Amino acid sequence: MFVNTLAMRHRPNKHKTFSEFLKEVKENSLQAYDNQNYQLEELIEQVNIKRDVSRNFLFDVVFNLNNIEYDDLEINVNNLRLKQINTENELARVDLSLTGYETSKTIALKLVYATKLFKRETIQRIVEDFLFILREYSQNIHTAIKDVQLINSEEEAYILNEKKELDSLRDLEFDF
Repeated sequence: MFVNTLAMRHRPNKHKTFSEFLKEVKENSLQAYDNQNYQLEELIEQVNIKRDVSRNFLFDVVFNLNNIEYDDLEINVNNLRLKQINTENELARVDLSLTGYETSKTIALKLVYATKLFKRETIQRIVEDFLFILREYSQNIHTAIKDVQLINSEEEAYILNEKKELDSLRDLEFDF
């Protein structure tokens, strides 16, 4: 029971439905599983990526799904006992990390982020948007990706008003 990181890149096309995008994710994931014996460390060595110690050299965002129930998980190997301990504060290894913990009835999510990059309010907004997207697509999985609006009418009115004010400032003429 060891972790093997599978690097995957998904590129959603705004004209496709969420259902079509999920099929692409599934196909891409299955291809990655077919190549899971090729270790990520080997790939990194062969690609010879220039490293920057201030950031993760390969990933900015990570999604991880654990489908093993961890509540009372304990492993005993040759008189060595291993047990998961949950800590309150976790150090962000990438800019943004979303981990799902699947149980028989639910998937609990944990979001870890780099506090030097994101304000708490920004992360709260990301979570709200994520929940909104989940609700929208759970009601109709055949909605095109571009058709899910993340801003409500109040926010849209505010943005349009700000744009009008900026446009009016640009139209000012000065005589010197």
